[in-house]
Amino acid sequence: MQRINLILIFIAVFSCKQNDVEPNRLASNLNKDFEIVINQDIYLKNTLSVDDFVFKVSEITDSRCPSDVDCVQFGWVDVIGEVKDSETNQAVTLTFCLGYCKKAATGMLEQDTIPFKLNEKNYRAILKAVIPFPTTSNTDLPKSA
Repeated sequence: MQRINLILIFIAVFSCKQNDVEPNRLASNLNKDFEIVINQDIYLKNTLSVDDFVFKVSEITDSRCPSDVDCVQFGWVDVIGEVKDSETNQAVTLTFCLGYCKKAATGMLEQDTIPFKLNEKNYRAILKAVIPFPTTSNTDLPKSA
């Protein structure tokens, strides 16, 4: 099982909305760091806007060099997730990468920021980490981000 440490930063209109979250559902406010495992939903409450979201990570591919090995290259980790409006079900797929990624032509990405648009509003999602960092002895441990 893999988890993701993400912070979603949302720029939206200012208004309020009362929403109840299912009692056993993982929830967080927008603009806060959270940790999530693969295939787990997290309800993201937007305290500044009428838009609330559900985020889910569908795939983590970890190709980073184990910390107890000397490698020629650091490697990378890819994370694919989806953010969906909880009312309209409009969704956007986000593909993150940390490390020496193809999109980082001039070096290593220590965090990945993806701008996206949902419901005609602009947002940013930031992947900060995928844990645990690989070693030769923990290859079967669940990952989170």
